[in-house]
Amino acid sequence: MVWHVEEGFLDFVEDKTEWTGTDIRFDISPTDGGTEVRFTHVGLAPDAQCFDGCSSAWSFYVNGACGV
Repeated sequence: MVWHVEEGFLDFVEDKTEWTGTDIRFDISPTDGGTEVRFTHVGLAPDAQCFDGCSSAWSFYVNGACGV
């Protein structure tokens, strides 16, 4: 499943449109023990101003908020 960001507005960085044109990808695969979900934010590069804050926020939402 892919969420393509057509328009983004980040209020905490200089370039408010850093996410515009990026893809948030969820690759879902069966495993012996259940299901594996791989999460990738394609286009969120380390040189983006929001990279550090955004990448750790994604980790929180994917791992922490779900109680996993």
